[in-house]
Amino acid sequence: MNALCWEIAIQRFIISGGGAHNCFLVSRIGELLPTLSIHESDKFGLNVDAKEAIAFAVLADRTMHGLCGNLPTVTGARRPVVLGKTSRPQV
Repeated sequence: MNALCWEIAIQRFIISGGGAHNCFLVSRIGELLPTLSIHESDKFGLNVDAKEAIAFAVLADRTMHGLCGNLPTVTGARRPVVLGKTSRPQV
């Protein structure tokens, strides 16, 4: 089964991050998904170049709150874990 075949009506493809600047990648996506309009995330209020910074901020927030930051069903990890290591100065 093709991973891009769902039983829902998708109308647009929103791209962000470094891949949004890759003309070949964007062109190829357009060829593979000809019925979808392709937009950079800027159009929807998310800076196209901020994706990685936002992702790391979300992961850092989860770590600081002691929350798991991985998805074992996606990554293949054995269990959910808090990601990263925090170092706090001794007072």
